[in-house]
Amino acid sequence: MRLLAGFLALISGFSTRENLIEGANDFGLVEDTCDEYFHNQYLWPLTDKYPGAIRLCQNIAGKPHKFATLYDIPTGIPVYSAYIGNRSPDKKHHDRPDSRKRWPRLSKSLCFDGDFDSKKSYASRIDHVYHGDWEFCGKHQTVNDDYLGEHDLIHIDRGHVDPNEINNEDPDAQDTTFTLTNVAPQASIFNGTVLNLN
Repeated sequence: MRLLAGFLALISGFSTRENLIEGANDFGLVEDTCDEYFHNQYLWPLTDKYPGAIRLCQNIAGKPHKFATLYDIPTGIPVYSAYIGNRSPDKKHHDRPDSRKRWPRLSKSLCFDGDFDSKKSYASRIDHVYHGDWEFCGKHQTVNDDYLGEHDLIHIDRGHVDPNEINNEDPDAQDTTFTLTNVAPQASIFNGTVLNLN
């Protein structure tokens, strides 16, 4: 009987959400600064036009930020993403990451209750979040389920604001672009087709 009780305790310990996802409860705003993506006095333009927007320093949880996004919480769409483009023909270009594994990730900083200071910027801390927490996290950001359901009817894709391809010399920067706080609804024909400028 004691063996059965010990086994059940072991099983219940492994089945908790906290053990399934490392850092699952690591939610909430974390201040950061990423002014280097803006030119001189033009820090965070358009913040006065979007009173519900939050300043995000976009990073994978535990890694340095790679670009900045002014994210409009009421619409769930970024106003813009600012990045520094450094391209070199001598650097290796990395393949596009598997987006199916990346779209379910959320900004852990946007999983919070209450208000935020619109004059401050915050690390986004992009990471996998337990699906049961999507409703809580979805109060302040778009979740993957928001893009599911009507694709065949209306043909809308997730369109990168800071493009993945621009960042293909830095795999961490590429990975960071796969966050729903860096995408806006985009017509599939524009997202899936190379523009013909001839």
